[in-house]
Amino acid sequence: MEIREEGDEAEKTSFNAGMKNLVTTINKLHDALASTHSEAGQPTRLNLELPQIAVIGGQSAGKSSVLESVAGRDILPRGEGIVTRRPLILQMIPSQEEFMEFLHQPNKPYTSYEEVRKEIRAETEKEVTGKAISSKPIRLRLYSPDVLQLTLVDLPGMTKVPVGNQPDNIEKLIQAMILEYIQPENTLILAVTSATEDLANSDALKLARLVDPKGERTIAVLTKLDLMDRGTDARKVLENKVYPLKRGYIGVVNRSQKDVEAEKDMKAAREDEEAFFEAQPAYSDLLHQVGTRRLQQVLNEEFEKHIKEKLPEFRSKILQQKVMKRFTKRLEACLKGFDDDVDIHEVQLGAVINQKINEKIIHGILNEENLVPTNEETRTALTNLVGIHNYTTGSQQAFQRLVKHMAKKFLEPIKTSVDLIAEFEIRFYPNLKLAVLSRTTEIRHADKNRCKKRLVNYIEAECAFVNTNHPSMRRGRWSSRSGWSTPPPNPKTDEPSFHQGSLFIGAEPWRLNITRSRLHFSKSGMQRRLNNGDIQIGVKNDYKKCAKTFIITWIDDGFPWDENALIMEAVYDGTEGKEVGEQWESKFKEAGIHVVNLGETDPGGSPSFPNHELNSDADQFINEILKYMRIVKQTIQDLTPKFIVLELIDRLMVYIEEKLQVQIQKGNDMDELMKPGGGEELKRRSLLREYEMTEEALGIINGLG
Repeated sequence: MEIREEGDEAEKTSFNAGMKNLVTTINKLHDALASTHSEAGQPTRLNLELPQIAVIGGQSAGKSSVLESVAGRDILPRGEGIVTRRPLILQMIPSQEEFMEFLHQPNKPYTSYEEVRKEIRAETEKEVTGKAISSKPIRLRLYSPDVLQLTLVDLPGMTKVPVGNQPDNIEKLIQAMILEYIQPENTLILAVTSATEDLANSDALKLARLVDPKGERTIAVLTKLDLMDRGTDARKVLENKVYPLKRGYIGVVNRSQKDVEAEKDMKAAREDEEAFFEAQPAYSDLLHQVGTRRLQQVLNEEFEKHIKEKLPEFRSKILQQKVMKRFTKRLEACLKGFDDDVDIHEVQLGAVINQKINEKIIHGILNEENLVPTNEETRTALTNLVGIHNYTTGSQQAFQRLVKHMAKKFLEPIKTSVDLIAEFEIRFYPNLKLAVLSRTTEIRHADKNRCKKRLVNYIEAECAFVNTNHPSMRRGRWSSRSGWSTPPPNPKTDEPSFHQGSLFIGAEPWRLNITRSRLHFSKSGMQRRLNNGDIQIGVKNDYKKCAKTFIITWIDDGFPWDENALIMEAVYDGTEGKEVGEQWESKFKEAGIHVVNLGETDPGGSPSFPNHELNSDADQFINEILKYMRIVKQTIQDLTPKFIVLELIDRLMVYIEEKLQVQIQKGNDMDELMKPGGGEELKRRSLLREYEMTEEALGIINGLG
């Protein structure tokens, strides 16, 4: 058993605990989404670009020595030619105990570095037998009290000339593998370059520049500073004056081959490195940019900052992957497993389509705010309609013309809704032959066009007859929702208050209490409760008096409102200062109440509204138009899914069950058509594995907080 070297105490505690959780989370995600290989030998990877630091450099640049110096351990195999033939992902994890563990051998701790090197060699040979290199990584965790939280990917060193039994295209093979790892925008690139060569000839910087032309995610490491020609130094390079990089350069001095053969330990090597830089006039004032300790700190800081910035994107992508894999799994089960119970298929298929109808159509495409015009848009349309004339009173003709114009806004959304569900094409029947695909695609296309036509006909019918006698237009909604009540003897507060105080209603002060779901009014044994989601508040400002008038109406009536829509006016008189009034407005918003800024109170003190080209009768007329358009919207939201299910789903299922089988039986073998092939079975298993990985990954991120 080898003995670990003792590290600096300050180094043990230099990482931030909160950042440690982030790095740990990313490490878990890397493991959860590790590339798996199907039975056919093909990799199946989820397209999630997680943060990592990839170490690249030429074979003679000292790349492996840099990685070992950062880890403080001799863990990498050494030898002639290309030693690193598979990427090694090294996760360094601060821990009270020191041991190592491979992902392919969970729960098997290693305490000998020699055994770790042997396992890396054995695992490499297992994968690359008959091949020069492989991009499938080996994952190794190093637990130690002497390391910073960090993850590095060691990639093969770049070479130009094939040696021994290496293939002639070895340079292209290595370059392709390196590009695969450094191409993603979320990968930081640690480009290791020898200070003894011209920076313009650096293989690492040249390759990094291909994917990071602006040098925004590249950190350069200059090695062999102690071997530079007498009278020369790398000061200008370290000062970022030769080839500028956003994250700069760090200079290091690694152990020589002679030191390695003499088994010089890392602690002694680090002490010699520090002594070298302190003794060199060219570097003594650049100690913040040289040395392995500084390199560790820079990598740790940059990696943690990078992760913190990118984590929200990962959660979003994993959620998308989760939905897609869940969707695919359901379709695989209900559309390919024809030998299972038919009723189960129908429930599964219905659940998927129901999800799309509700989320994407009813509450998505057909619920866009711009479909029902705003009060101001309606007012503008009415102003344009009367032209040069003054508005007198709302006519039936004007009402119908405005409604017809506005109803046409629904034409494109309903067509898009049909296309959305129609995308459940025959691609989800991979076991059927081309003849079946052709027949079913033709049927689906006809069903889609018929569905669109029927929905367009509804819009045309809506424009042909505007039903102003619709029950919802005549219903007296306000009487059932207005009025004061006597509170119960022992009123219960079902949720805590987060703001309360007094506002004037009329000439009397009333007590207002705001909770997360309700607005409570009380005075002298009377009380009123309004649901926050049912109301909206228009705010009029009297800037001279620091006063505010809060005009409370039902949410489904715009501003201006008709007299039946008004619930009450609550007034803050400004006597306690401007901040109190603004706090009321802020708390209303915080409670989820829709707040509308109605501008400044007119000189008379009563609410006023912009756009006085129209008289007060127009306000009622506009309100009726908007009320009717909301009825149209609700009807379209209700009818569109019904037509989609009828025309696209039900008719296609009937065709498949009743007609398709009869047609294909005439010239095809039914058993052969419906039997899952070997390739499809492998694909099914692969999809299941990827689905399970996304579930695990999402669980890891959700558990971060």
